[in-house]
Amino acid sequence: VLWVIRKVDRFLQPCVFLFQDTNILVNDHFINVNGQHADVIIFAGCMACLTAYVIYFCTETHYEKCLKKVSRFIHEQNEQVWTKRGLLLTDPVERGLRVIEIALLTEPVQVGSDLQKSV
Repeated sequence: VLWVIRKVDRFLQPCVFLFQDTNILVNDHFINVNGQHADVIIFAGCMACLTAYVIYFCTETHYEKCLKKVSRFIHEQNEQVWTKRGLLLTDPVERGLRVIEIALLTEPVQVGSDLQKSV
């Protein structure tokens, strides 16, 4: 088991800084969800009360829009950075916002075809 961990560690070492940058940008997206748009959230809450929450059937909430931005960002990062290095980041939205999983690809991925179908 230790041999595998060391081998993976050597494999991922050049990508540590790239992963840190990606992680910081994902965290920035989530900070935007929680803090900067209080007026939008309050307005949406008032509209929801006035329409007996029917408005949520017609429009997306601010939170849903931000989750889509995070998904698009992860998808773009996979296409531009990670699949070229034989890695694939899973969308944290799919994992309940708990983890960003890094998968090692054993077969080459055709950028644009397989990833486009999944999103």
